[in-house]
Amino acid sequence: MGKREGSSDNRTAGGDSRGAKRAKNAKRPVYKKVDKSFSIEPGMAGILVTCHMRKDKLATKEVRMLFNQYAEVLYPGHATLEDADKTADDNDDDDAEPQSIEDAFKQEVANLKSKKRYLFFWEPPRYTSRVIPLTDTCFANPTDMIALAKRIVAPTFESATPFTYAIVSKARNNDRLKTADIIQIIGEALPPAHPHTVDLVNPDIVIIVEVLRSICGMSVVRDYYRLRKFNLENLDGATTELGVKLAKSQAEKAAKVASASASADAEDGQEE
Repeated sequence: MGKREGSSDNRTAGGDSRGAKRAKNAKRPVYKKVDKSFSIEPGMAGILVTCHMRKDKLATKEVRMLFNQYAEVLYPGHATLEDADKTADDNDDDDAEPQSIEDAFKQEVANLKSKKRYLFFWEPPRYTSRVIPLTDTCFANPTDMIALAKRIVAPTFESATPFTYAIVSKARNNDRLKTADIIQIIGEALPPAHPHTVDLVNPDIVIIVEVLRSICGMSVVRDYYRLRKFNLENLDGATTELGVKLAKSQAEKAAKVASASASADAEDGQEE
């Protein structure tokens, strides 16, 4: 059978057209998706929380509950995170009719009973790994990091009483700053002559340097290794002074709840 006229030319033209289209697409710039969840900026202070893979929302809820527990011990009388969340709801109840003393007491007992779920002793977290305090942040470049270290780290080294120290650094999503670079940066910020020595096993203080992409955070802490590098999964709350205070506070609250519940039950029995 013979070839149809023009068939070869048509295939050639079509091939050239598709090849030109592929070449054109290859020249187009590739845009990377921006992660808008990264919102750390210079000048921020707070706590860096690490968690298990894809468990950030559950870890956030877990940490909020943990902070509320300790806030009641450290800052009694102050509002917790959950109190702040309920402020709007409380304001809506301001116009309600006043209750009698008996009704108010019953409502208070009911509120105490409803809060039983918050009265628990230390348990290893399920989703949260570490909580790392950061006193301040800056851009992750030598100039800004030296300036930040002079504000945060250097004052500690002005003490005439000798102590041991170590530098603990971690760089995430940043391949420009190596451990040796960070140690050199911190060293340039320290006083030229001081009586303090390096101890990598059991230092009195630890200089924490956390690099996250283009941001660097720093802090100076004590008891870093005794508190298991601030890893909540390995930390037994009963071994810390604050953990003992929390356990005692929770035991007292649990006793009050039990007493209020018993009183309410006794009153219900008398009414019957």
